Amino acid sequence: MSISIGLEVELTVQRLARPVVCSFLPYTKEEPLDIEGNLYHKDASMFELAMRPASTGEELDNIYRQALQQAQSLLPAGAELVCVPSAEYTDEELASDEYASVLGCGASMNLYEGSVPMPDEYPDNRRYAGLHINIGTDGTYDQSIMPSHALCLDAVIGLHSVINWEQEHKEEIQARRSVYGRAGEYRMKEFTPEVHGIEYRTLPASSWVQTTGSELFQMVRRALSLPPELVAPYAHEIQSAIDTCDLEAAISLSHTIARRIG
Repeated sequence: MSISIGLEVELTVQRLARPVVCSFLPYTKEEPLDIEGNLYHKDASMFELAMRPASTGEELDNIYRQALQQAQSLLPAGAELVCVPSAEYTDEELASDEYASVLGCGASMNLYEGSVPMPDEYPDNRRYAGLHINIGTDGTYDQSIMPSHALCLDAVIGLHSVINWEQEHKEEIQARRSVYGRAGEYRMKEFTPEVHGIEYRTLPASSWVQTTGSELFQMVRRALSLPPELVAPYAHEIQSAIDTCDLEAAISLSHTIARRIG
């Protein structure tokens, strides 16, 4: 199965080590800036990069570097982009741009719970940043990626993220997953008439800076090669380990699944 991967990364803008909203940016999710297939826009308070798909890990890394350089050129003087799972803003900062309190994402699906509606409003001044992985193939849903593959992505990438990428920000990520980005969260997508696939929505933005395009491609291929029925007996344990960011449970499950699939 040939695959392509495109990333959506929500970045936090900081000035003088404090988070600031994207009031300087005129581009929104509805009307983004499109440069060579990469989209730049604000998503609530965050700066989102939605990158065109790549067919190799090296290409994915190159696209991100170019997109990040372009995004940095759009920042005001003294500002920088950081990849963190969440940021808390002052009342004054949020009031400077009404878009900072707009819930940019619609409902998604959850393999374990069904539809996942977004809340009506943000409960406080904290905003969460995600890493969404768009995985496409040149087949139809029936021939390639199915919703059940969200479980396989959890078993490979989700558990790996808990073990290797999330412990430094554990409390923030637990809080994020109480709002969205829980285990098994996905959307089935038609990227083009010829390319279909899945958007995997579980990871925090901070996971991306701890991996590479090549590693991500390797993990995605491994996940898609797993028969979902072999992982299904561990589904609820996987869900719990990811949603609670439980290191010990994630390690144990990873070892168990590796032994089972050989």
